[in-house]
Amino acid sequence: MPDTSALAQLRHQPERQAVGALDHYVKSNLDGSYPARVAVYRAGPSEVEVLKLEAHGADAAYVTARLDWRVFSATRAESWVLTPDSRRRPMAGMELDVDTHQMRAAWNQRHDTLVIPRYPIHIFNFDLISLNMILPHWLEPEGALTFGVVQPDFAPNPPALVRYEGTATLRYLGRETRYGQACRAYTLGGEGLGGQTGRAWVNLAEGYFQDVELPVPDNPDWNSFKFQWAGREHRDPAGWQAYIAEAVQRLRA
Repeated sequence: MPDTSALAQLRHQPERQAVGALDHYVKSNLDGSYPARVAVYRAGPSEVEVLKLEAHGADAAYVTARLDWRVFSATRAESWVLTPDSRRRPMAGMELDVDTHQMRAAWNQRHDTLVIPRYPIHIFNFDLISLNMILPHWLEPEGALTFGVVQPDFAPNPPALVRYEGTATLRYLGRETRYGQACRAYTLGGEGLGGQTGRAWVNLAEGYFQDVELPVPDNPDWNSFKFQWAGREHRDPAGWQAYIAEAVQRLRA
């Protein structure tokens, strides 16, 4: 059976879900190079949708994910490439069966299964966004929270599409101001993040990532990982779809 001890530190609090919030982030290397704009939309009580626009790319990446509050983890995710001519090309998918603890991954006609050894579990390559979604539900945010980390294998013809990397821990340091916002500051690291340790700042009032800085990348196109909050707005579902359409159309320019 998976290790579920960390779940005792989490309690689903529907009033803290901020449905309709659209958070804007900039993902980059630690020095700010290779930036990408990442829009994170809380589409429903358990749903999050993400649009990623890379300055160095001609297409946009679009991801939808669903969280299961029994395990405070994403149990379904699908990704597409959105092109300026309004095409949507499927890329990869993931589904986690909480009853059998098996994560099924699909990519390019291939399907693999990974047995999950602990909960919560989060995908680093998803920019730790599912971790970001559960932080407002952490009962002891001035303590330590350990979670499992899964990562795609980016090697050509890998032995498995996804790997369990080990655990990582958010460990409270104190309160700091980060980019003008009151935050809780943490160390973030462990075997699941390449044995490296960085820092994370979580907005004190709202519980979302204000900034994350790690010396290890979540994708081989980068050499490190920085995920900096750039603002919040609120949109209804139609407004979110309009945002996506406008952002993708701007790729034509």
